[in-house]
Amino acid sequence: MNPRIVITENWFTKPTRDSAYFSTFVLGILLSLVGYLYIHGNEPFQKTISASGHLVFQEAQYWRLWTTLFAHADFAHLLGNLVLLLPLSFVITSYFGVWVFPMLGLFVGGVINYVVLKTMPVSTGLIGISGVVYWMGSLWIVLFMLIDRRKSVRQRIALGLFFTVVLFIPETYKAEISYLSHFVGYVLGVISGGLIYVLYRKTFLAAEVKEYLYEGELDVLPIESPDDVLPPKSEI
Repeated sequence: MNPRIVITENWFTKPTRDSAYFSTFVLGILLSLVGYLYIHGNEPFQKTISASGHLVFQEAQYWRLWTTLFAHADFAHLLGNLVLLLPLSFVITSYFGVWVFPMLGLFVGGVINYVVLKTMPVSTGLIGISGVVYWMGSLWIVLFMLIDRRKSVRQRIALGLFFTVVLFIPETYKAEISYLSHFVGYVLGVISGGLIYVLYRKTFLAAEVKEYLYEGELDVLPIESPDDVLPPKSEI
């Protein structure tokens, strides 16, 4: 009688980290505060943190690639980003640490803005953190598909496609939105997720707890490592 291997625990069944609450709260407050000041602020403040090709490349004010992440056109723009950013921030920090988000995520946000501004007229401004939100979403989807082996490959791919379509495919086109930022963020998220998995694959696999199940029996035998192989049970 051949056993069936079942994964009962993995990286995503671990307790959440306390640091996720703090970092998500601080980032939410910071985005909301700067967003409020930008929306209702005076013109000098708005010009101080926003980015354009002229200011970044011709005036060499590269720090704007990051400050403009916190600027938003209006409260609908800000709220639309916070609705996805905050829960994604919590789960990514919970399972992968603050070095992935916010540290790596915000750094990638500047890279996204650099790439997008290179394609835009130098006088056109670019504000908002939506590119980072797309990076976070695709990073989480990729890591989920690679790590959570409790589900079949087909199920994981289907769920990944479902969340991509539901959360990230726009229903309408708006001229003022930089869809290139979304696309670049999503692609970089896929790459980042793949690299993180490759670098920490052994750690992710070591967190798995597997059990052997025999048909018709309630008893299970734990597997000590991902590579253990149990021979078929012999009948006496």
